[in-house]
Amino acid sequence: MPSLEELVQDLYHGKKEVDVPKSSITEPITNWKVSKYNIPHKGSKGAMRLGRLHAHDMGDHYSVHLDMVDPDTSPYGHLTVDAPFLFFIYSGFATIWQMFGQSLAEEGGYSRASGWSLALRILSGLFLVILGMIIAIYPDLLALGTVLLLSMASIGFGAFTLMEGLFKGQGGVDKVKIALGAVLIVVGGIGLAFRLMIALALVLFLAFWNLSTGIYMLRHRKDGSSPFMGHISIIVGAASLVLGALLIFNPWFAMDLIFSLVGVLIAFFGATRVISAVARRSMGSPRTV
Repeated sequence: MPSLEELVQDLYHGKKEVDVPKSSITEPITNWKVSKYNIPHKGSKGAMRLGRLHAHDMGDHYSVHLDMVDPDTSPYGHLTVDAPFLFFIYSGFATIWQMFGQSLAEEGGYSRASGWSLALRILSGLFLVILGMIIAIYPDLLALGTVLLLSMASIGFGAFTLMEGLFKGQGGVDKVKIALGAVLIVVGGIGLAFRLMIALALVLFLAFWNLSTGIYMLRHRKDGSSPFMGHISIIVGAASLVLGALLIFNPWFAMDLIFSLVGVLIAFFGATRVISAVARRSMGSPRTV
């Protein structure tokens, strides 16, 4: 009775990926755990892990590859080797493009409700386009504004939680809610008082992530221990080194560059929503609402 892990032993002998039909697995899959955070994999319906083994559910089969580092053993090592920062940005654009193609390929009639749905999709897409363009042009809004907004939200929610605990009713108090509210207020206050330090910590983390990735990719570009081979490993490694160096020697320019890319990504996603909605509306000719 072969298990999934028994059917992918070729991964330990140099093969990059193995496809395993679900029909060939006779032993129940019980020792794998759901993987919530993954670099997008085309067609994947979900993912699970068993140590370094990483399997994507492709519907009728599993697509399995072997990570260089087990994220449970070394989360930072896994980020450095198996999940380069620049690859996350690339994957974002690739995933949006894939979703765009799938949306255009969908067929079927459109009801009165779907007409409203498409209209809302267009409006939300336009909102994302405008937001993304603003962020791309003024990246500082996202860099420090995010910390500011999250800190204020933490203080506000903490205050409501604390008051809810104090005024539980019937002369009693909820000590758990009081403690939670107080913690949230303190955390928010720290965020407001030290938002520049938090931004600095983010810069340093991104710098070391990219520098570590760059060094690893360039050192292991030929020995098979890099997830990318040859010129791809060189390009990813060199670009990561450059970005890591920029984050240390010119952090504001580097962060502006990163957040500008995030803004372009958001605008790109919004544009695909608008285009796909308009295309589907013209193909389906939904009734006027």
